[in-house]
Amino acid sequence: MLLIPRGRAVVESFWTTLFPPGSSGPSGNLCNLGVVDFTTRASALLVALVLILFVFVGCAAPAAPRGASADAADRPLVIAHRGASGYLPEHTLAAYALAFGMGADVIEPDLVMTKDGVLICSHDLTAETTTDVASVFPDRARADGKWYYADLTLAEVRRLEKLGRAVRARGHRVPTLEEMVELVQGLSASTGRTVGIIPEPKNPAFHRREGLAIEPALVQALRRHGYENKPVGRAIIQCFDLESLKIMRNELACTLPMVFLVGDMPSDELLREARSVADGLGPRRTLIERDDASPTGLHERAQRLGFVLYPWTFANDRDAMRRFFASYGIAGLFTDYPDVGVEARHMTAQHNAPDRHGGQ
Repeated sequence: MLLIPRGRAVVESFWTTLFPPGSSGPSGNLCNLGVVDFTTRASALLVALVLILFVFVGCAAPAAPRGASADAADRPLVIAHRGASGYLPEHTLAAYALAFGMGADVIEPDLVMTKDGVLICSHDLTAETTTDVASVFPDRARADGKWYYADLTLAEVRRLEKLGRAVRARGHRVPTLEEMVELVQGLSASTGRTVGIIPEPKNPAFHRREGLAIEPALVQALRRHGYENKPVGRAIIQCFDLESLKIMRNELACTLPMVFLVGDMPSDELLREARSVADGLGPRRTLIERDDASPTGLHERAQRLGFVLYPWTFANDRDAMRRFFASYGIAGLFTDYPDVGVEARHMTAQHNAPDRHGGQ
C-alpha cells in the first residue's frame, strides 16, 4: 500500500525525529527497516513504534478497505486515552500514532493554552510532572512551585522534552493541537481508515482567569480542520466544566457532539441541566459499576434522559471492558491500551444499534 504524500510526510517526520541526519541510526528508505540496529541511540521502544507504523501505515501492510470509517455507528468506540498511554508517554505524537496503529476509533487530546494562545496537548496545566521544565526554566515557577504552560510561549514550550508520567521515555516533545490533528488526518487519508478525535479543554475557568479564551480557540480549530460537518471524521468535545460546554453550544453555536464528564455521582438535577447542551455523559467507570462489578444504576438514569455513555478510564482489563460493552449499552470507552480495547470489543457479541454518538 502506498502512502499519499501528506501521510508519507507525517510518517517520515517521525523517522527523521528518531534518526536525524548524521545520527548513528539508520537512514534511507522508510520501508527498509531491516537495517535497524538496536544498539543505536534510539530506544527499542521508539523503534517498536516505527515498526508498528510500518505494519499499519507503511509499505506492504494490508489496511481496512479504503473509505472505511473507524467510527462506525453500529459499534461502541474504543477511545485512546491520551493516546496509547499505556505504552508510550501520554500526549505525544508517538502515543497518538501508536493508538492509530492499534485500531483506536477515536484519539483523545487534552488541551491547555500557552501564554501566546496556542492550544497544546497536555493533561496538566503545569509542566513539571511530565517535562524537564524545571531544568530548562529554573526561575519560572510561580509561588506555588509549579511551572504553568500559561506562563510559557509556544517557542519556550518547544524547548521542553516530554518525558511522560506512568510511562517515561526520552526524545518526545509537547505537540500542538494542530500537529495532532494533522497526524490523525494524514494517517486517516493514507490508510483509508478514518479515525476521530475527542478533545478536552482542561480547566476552562483557569484559562479565563488568565485571559486565555480556550473555548473559541478550540471551536475555531475544529471548524478550520473540517470537523463540524464531519467530512474528515468524527470529533466530539468533552469537558468537566458544564459552563464551558454551554459557552461552546450556545454562544459559539458549535453543533458537534458534546460530553459532560463527571468524577462524582451526579444528581438528577445536574443531569437534566447537562442534557440541555450535552449529548453524552462521561462518568468515571466506578460510577457505573462498583468494584464488586454490581451496577450503580447511573447508566439507566442517564439513558432515560437520552445521554449516551463514555466511561473512563480502563487499563488493560479485557474482562472489564467486555462487561461494559455487553452490559451497559455504552457508546464507547476510554482506555490506555487501545489494542486491548479493540480485542475486547471483538470478543463481545454486538447487536445492531442506531447511531449512539449524538450531535445537534
